[in-house]
Amino acid sequence: MKKLNIGCGRDIMDGWINLDLKKGEGVNVVHNLNKFPYPFKDNTFDRIWASQIIEHLENPERFIRELWRISKEGAKIVVGTVHFSSPTVWGDITHKRPYQSDTLNWCNIKYKETTCLSLINSSKEFFVVNSTIHFRYFLKPLKYLVNINRYTQLIYERYFSGIFRADGQRYDLIVVKSKSNGNNF
Repeated sequence: MKKLNIGCGRDIMDGWINLDLKKGEGVNVVHNLNKFPYPFKDNTFDRIWASQIIEHLENPERFIRELWRISKEGAKIVVGTVHFSSPTVWGDITHKRPYQSDTLNWCNIKYKETTCLSLINSSKEFFVVNSTIHFRYFLKPLKYLVNINRYTQLIYERYFSGIFRADGQRYDLIVVKSKSNGNNF
């Protein structure tokens, strides 16, 4: 099983290929994630971990498409980022944009057959997408209420996120590449 820890920084994972912008102890591959294509062949990885990186990139849509390209059918990709309601979302000047629970639904296969305008952007890069909103400190129990389903997440984000601030947003993506999805491979 090939695993990629993308944008690893000092979070080096044993048994994983650790990729970062700068060479450091434990970094196996040095690459600027704003430069495409990434230095891997198609269908290479079974698992990709991308924590706290997508919010720093110039082109997050292309980043997701590139992760799809280098992943195998059924691969699991975990993308962690700061939630738009987090007090620290704009505390880091290198953050390019905030994220919410349905930000990555443009590539969710669940909406492929609908007339959802966001899927017009996706020609073949589909995933099964599950998102989880995370909280810190005394707000941690809200995770269970807010993440019951997509609708409770959207209700929280629309009506309560200004009062009860989230900390992070996690997307679990399962890569879908089979020909039965109508994709040209």
